[in-house]
Amino acid sequence: MKKRDNHFIKQIESIIICLALMSISIILFKFLPMEKFGNNILFDASLHVTITIFVLYFIWIFIGHKKLGKYFLSFSIVVVLFMSIYRIVVKKHDIIGVSLGVLISLLSIYLSNKIVRKLST
Repeated sequence: MKKRDNHFIKQIESIIICLALMSISIILFKFLPMEKFGNNILFDASLHVTITIFVLYFIWIFIGHKKLGKYFLSFSIVVVLFMSIYRIVVKKHDIIGVSLGVLISLLSIYLSNKIVRKLST
């Protein structure tokens, strides 16, 4: 197998594992608490943030190695940060939901990369 093909397969594996980890985490930390405590617990920001970060990660995987991709990613992260802060200030979401989304996302990305490295050795 060519080195390029192997790298592409690792990227796809990383995205699939990341998506699975994010999905499981959202079910455990968003939907189950909402089922128990009601829909007004403001954890809904966790899903928005998680989806946004996953889309950015997906874009980063495939165009991130180009200079334009790095600038796009940096700009996108700043926009997500400002929008998250704005939503907290206007009391549409709380810091717990936003923080939960960021934590779920970053942990899923980290673990997916770690799992893919373990699988390839």
